[in-house]
Amino acid sequence: MASKAALKGNRIHNNWFWGVMIQRMSTICIIGNYIFQNKCGGIRLAVNFSGQVFIDSNTVKNHSGPALHLQPDEVLQLSKLGWIEEKKEFLEKAYNFPSDIDPQLILKAGSLYSAPPIVTNRNTLLLNNLGQQHPKEQSKPLVKLCAYCHGKPQRGRKLQRCVDCKQAYYCGKTCSQLHWSKHKPICSILKGQHFFTVKIPPPRQDFITVRGFEPSLIDIGTSPPPKCDKDFIIKIQSGEELMPYNPNALLSVYDQSLTIDFRFIQPDIYHLIMECGVLCHKKLSCKKVFCWAAYAKKGKYIRIRTDVLAPFQTW
Repeated sequence: MASKAALKGNRIHNNWFWGVMIQRMSTICIIGNYIFQNKCGGIRLAVNFSGQVFIDSNTVKNHSGPALHLQPDEVLQLSKLGWIEEKKEFLEKAYNFPSDIDPQLILKAGSLYSAPPIVTNRNTLLLNNLGQQHPKEQSKPLVKLCAYCHGKPQRGRKLQRCVDCKQAYYCGKTCSQLHWSKHKPICSILKGQHFFTVKIPPPRQDFITVRGFEPSLIDIGTSPPPKCDKDFIIKIQSGEELMPYNPNALLSVYDQSLTIDFRFIQPDIYHLIMECGVLCHKKLSCKKVFCWAAYAKKGKYIRIRTDVLAPFQTW
């Protein structure tokens, strides 16, 4: 359903997903907002074939993902080549592409937007696309600000440190309490909880799992199996797209060789991914993080390190 709205003069921050998500067929003016520290990114635009989006004079900063995300380049290229009917099902599944769009509209538009978004040069975009960051890096900004509201202390007052980890700063007790549910798992890591041990489930014998990966994941399944006496890199990924924050959601973990490839539940690691990870290929809400790991207990478990994150990988 089409909608019209105006979003002006707001502070939009600390959301688990995007600061602003604009659905298709929406007409909206986004003016003069301060959008910061949202866990996926600043502003995300869906395919929009009838509405007009106007973005002006906003400050968008401090995101692991992009300040502004339009639709993927792959889809734009397909639309410029013309509408290919056999691609329609792929587009619907991969990018939530609307199934009821008139192909002639795409050919006339020449892009995914019949009314392309208007983004002025008066928007301030700072410190976005930061990538995965360890909590220690996140807690040491160039300028000390409140970890919750991103504000500076009032004149004559100092920011207060978290009494446990001594890393996060707050305006006062109110901001500290409001941020505690998000800060608590990270706080334990900053205090010194550097390892999580996860049991490797036995392989299922009653069915065969067919594992599919995106073409953009380079060299997946090509490396030798990890050795028992050495650390190796694993990728841990959060659950389904556009699901509410759920520490008990299933996480996927695998190494480059796919010797390790299973799902598990660990609330603190889930929080670490959502807090410090980067968006997966769809740039929607699913996130991933790379960690160092090692076999433990005669290879029946893996021990995941959280004192430092592994380098970002292309697989």
